[in-house]
Amino acid sequence: MKTLTLDIGTDTGWVVMEDGLPLRSGTLHLATDDELELQRKEGRERTLDIRYSRIYAFIKEQVQEGVVRIVFEDVEFASTRMQAQLWTSLRTAIWAAALLNPHISVFGVPVATLKQFAAGNGHVQKPEMARALVNLLPGSYQLDGEQVRKLDGSPADHNEVDAIWLALYTQAVDRGQRSFLGLHQRKMLRAAERRKRKAERRQLRREKKAAGRAKVRANRQRIKEAIRSLGWCCGVLRKQRGRWAVCPKCDSKTAIPKRPDSPVGLLETTSNINMDGNEQNTNCSHT
Repeated sequence: MKTLTLDIGTDTGWVVMEDGLPLRSGTLHLATDDELELQRKEGRERTLDIRYSRIYAFIKEQVQEGVVRIVFEDVEFASTRMQAQLWTSLRTAIWAAALLNPHISVFGVPVATLKQFAAGNGHVQKPEMARALVNLLPGSYQLDGEQVRKLDGSPADHNEVDAIWLALYTQAVDRGQRSFLGLHQRKMLRAAERRKRKAERRQLRREKKAAGRAKVRANRQRIKEAIRSLGWCCGVLRKQRGRWAVCPKCDSKTAIPKRPDSPVGLLETTSNINMDGNEQNTNCSHT
């Protein structure tokens, strides 16, 4: 799959990659200072900006050469209104190309996400991005002062460096290590994960409570069966009082066996002692 990565601006960095490997890269200068000044004087910057026309033509050319995916650096804030309007119009050129070529997929990578991927910090500046690239790929790029140079000695400005990082990020996405989820999508995903964890904890608490109630019911049933296994006293069944089975008529008490089938003769029993601590005949006279 052929991919075009773009760091859009008046000087647009770009990389063309195929099957995960960069083929070529560079910086597209959309207009000179003189051209921009002439455009302002003629008022054409509000009707059809020359930078829009040129970046659209460049994207169209790349699509004709087989590009089926476009990845651009998604700038979410701009320092001036004019800068925001320019960036929006250049992004629109990508959308227009995708609209006319439905087979093209378009993805944006937020600036902070790209910086975090490149240098481990979402707030680094351009020089840190350049140094991070040279440190990652010393066999392909060298640092000459603050200027990055490719193997053939040609310079790569900060726009091209950002486009190269976009290509590396795209490779990470293809390997399943990153994603193209947008800011809102990531927030929604994190919220869904929090809801899932909360539901799992709630379900675990319910299961623990249910297991505890089942244990209590089973213990009560075991005690009832154990008391029944002791037989009748004074013509009535004994009642539980703590760990004792107590006759409600004569107050004689017997230790409740641990198992319903435990023989009475083997019980730890004090059936010959009543609740007042006096000796009581096991063969109750009320029987």
